[in-house]
Amino acid sequence: MVFAASHMFLRIAANWSPERKITTRASIPLKAVLANLKAADAILDGEIVCLDGDGYSQFNQLLYRRAEPAFYVFDLPWLNEHDLRQLPLIERKKQLHKLISKSRCERIIYAQHIVERGTALYQEICERDLEGIVCKRKDGAYSSSGHWSKVLNPNYTQHNGRHEKFTAFNERSARISR
Repeated sequence: MVFAASHMFLRIAANWSPERKITTRASIPLKAVLANLKAADAILDGEIVCLDGDGYSQFNQLLYRRAEPAFYVFDLPWLNEHDLRQLPLIERKKQLHKLISKSRCERIIYAQHIVERGTALYQEICERDLEGIVCKRKDGAYSSSGHWSKVLNPNYTQHNGRHEKFTAFNERSARISR
C-alpha cells in the first residue's frame, strides 16, 4: 500500500495501480488513521484485515465491509523520500516499529518479526485456524517476489469458498458500477 499525504493506493500483484485509488466506504476511516502517520510519505507492505472480538481476522467482514478495517504492516520499503529496499529486513522492521509507535495509530498494527521459533509458531497458527506465516530472511533486501515464502495452514477454514466469494463479489460490483 502506498501512503502519501491523504492518498492510499492498492498494489495488485506486482503492479502499482494509481487508477485503483482506494475510496471504498470501509477504507475511508483507514485513510484517516494513516493520515496520522508521522511521515511525509511511505510505502507500507502489509495486509488489510477486519478483526473479530478475539483479534482474529475475518475474511467475510472485510470482503463485505461489515467492520472497520485494520492494517497489519510487516515491511517498510520506502520512508520520507528514502528507498529502504536494499536495507536488511531487520533494519526496515526497526524503522517500521519506530514509525508505528510514534504515530499511535491503533488500527495500524506492527507485525512482529519472530526468529528461530518457526515450528512452534506454525503449530500455533494451525491451532488458532489462521491462514499462515510469511517467511523472510532477516538480512534480506526487500522484494515483492522471490525472496520470501508463505507457509499456509492446510486446514484454514476461511479459505473454503474464498475464490467463489471473490468472483461473486467482483461480478456484483461490476454490475453496480455500470
